[in-house]
Amino acid sequence: MSAADLEASFPAVRIESWTPEVEMDTDALVMHTVYVLPTRTVVVDELPVTVFDDSVRFLPKYARAAGAEVQFAPIPGDRRFVSEYSHDPGVWELALTCYGFLNDWLIMAVTAWITSRCQVTGLSESEALEREMELEIAEWKPKKGKFVGLRVKGRGSDVIDAIRELRALDD
Repeated sequence: MSAADLEASFPAVRIESWTPEVEMDTDALVMHTVYVLPTRTVVVDELPVTVFDDSVRFLPKYARAAGAEVQFAPIPGDRRFVSEYSHDPGVWELALTCYGFLNDWLIMAVTAWITSRCQVTGLSESEALEREMELEIAEWKPKKGKFVGLRVKGRGSDVIDAIRELRALDD
């Protein structure tokens, strides 16, 4: 199923084009590996710094335990995380990229992330899958020299179902 057909087949999700805005060493990307991307930019000493949400801190470890090859994206500088203890974000947000086509590793990475969120929040898996989720995914297309991606928003279970049906991101 193409990205164009996805929204028609899954009306409960909202889909839009998305491209990672973070600088990345694309020569370091390896096939069959999913990379976690930072989801925010904060200002530190008057300079923009990309940061990862604390919810992904252990995602590579959890995903590897489940059999998926997941790493943090090769971005310049130190890896920084931001924690927000004062509130529960209404939408759970995750950004991932891979080299080449989408595959089952991506689904395993998302599932591992939801499992880790359940452990931290105390929610059951079924409760977590009812939460609003924003999943940003991009494929590195080396022959085109660019990323092609989508932002998929909706209930967690609907987002995962939609991504399972998606086999390639169209331009």
